[in-house]
Amino acid sequence: MVGAPARDLGLALILGVSALWIIAWLSPYVAYAELSAFLPVVSVLAQEYGWTKDQIWPLHRAAAALSSALAYGFVVGFPLGIMLSRRWLEPWLAFLVAYLIAHWAAATFFSPLGVGLFVANLLLPEFWLTLLGTLLFTFVGYRARQSYVSRRARA
Repeated sequence: MVGAPARDLGLALILGVSALWIIAWLSPYVAYAELSAFLPVVSVLAQEYGWTKDQIWPLHRAAAALSSALAYGFVVGFPLGIMLSRRWLEPWLAFLVAYLIAHWAAATFFSPLGVGLFVANLLLPEFWLTLLGTLLFTFVGYRARQSYVSRRARA
């Protein structure tokens, strides 16, 4: 298995470039699910407890950021972890570099805002939470694969 680290890095690079479009495709569905789940909470907070929009907004933003980061992290990170054979951190770092380069290229070449859009996205907590969610689920997927491989070896 001499080619395993190179294969893992290659898969991570391909997934890192593809993740930008996967997340863009998935965004409307995740936003709809978040709004559907949070709307009853907003209703209860506003009607029962008298919360205002200014009090609800930070809670909603935090819940939306966390739930979308976990959803995107699962969709992108878990398959990455499942595909890895030996190590998980180096391929995740390769994924991170490929994702940042793809994000920069897409913002620069396909947006009228250019690099400003990339910098604006870097300043959002959702951006970094998504990358941390991907790290978390890459590790979970890797551990799941390692557990499966060790069980198969014992059998």
